[in-house]
Amino acid sequence: MVGYNILIRKFTRILVIFTAYQILIQPKLSDNRSYTEEELLLQISRGEETAFRQLYERYSHRLYLYISSLTRRKDLSEDLLQNIFLKLWHRRATLTAINDLPSYLFRMAKNDVITAIRQAALESAMIQQGLSIEDPGQLPDDQLQENQIREAWQKAIQHLPPQQQKIYILQKQYGWKINDIAQQLNLSPLTVKRHLAIGKLAVQQHLKQIFPHKELMIILFLGSFHTP
Repeated sequence: MVGYNILIRKFTRILVIFTAYQILIQPKLSDNRSYTEEELLLQISRGEETAFRQLYERYSHRLYLYISSLTRRKDLSEDLLQNIFLKLWHRRATLTAINDLPSYLFRMAKNDVITAIRQAALESAMIQQGLSIEDPGQLPDDQLQENQIREAWQKAIQHLPPQQQKIYILQKQYGWKINDIAQQLNLSPLTVKRHLAIGKLAVQQHLKQIFPHKELMIILFLGSFHTP
């Protein structure tokens, strides 16, 4: 049954790549003009493939770099990237409701990466335990590990120096921009960036010491606070 699942995934990957080629790569000779973001979403919502290819060209490289920084797997990153744009195409009628396109795309990427890697980890764990992948009732619960990492993360923040702690919390938990933090704390943006970099490194090292064999889960957990 495991071999059957692998075959299905390979077939799905081929289908995704072929469909993506038809929508995104196959050349068109008409309409080479550049659209604004609002025009882009409007044209895509009307089924305009030229506008959709412009969207792909604008964001695919940045998204791929972000996805590959989390997965560290070229094949998986490519598949996830194509799936994101295929989902966008299927949802095209609703795209005009998007207010912040980059944030929307990066959030899609993050969620897809987490789903894919968790699924792979669950299947691997179940194979090792001799469980059936076909029975969802047998899936081991990984929520406990995530809760443990979250608890350790909160303790790591508490161990930061006061100034670093304020900056880290404002940026990672509340999504403040560097300039906003600098203005709020009466610091230069460069100082904020320096404190933030040191704080991030300290928190990551703390988590890796506690969970030496959970580096991927740590990366995904910290990546869930990513602000594009």
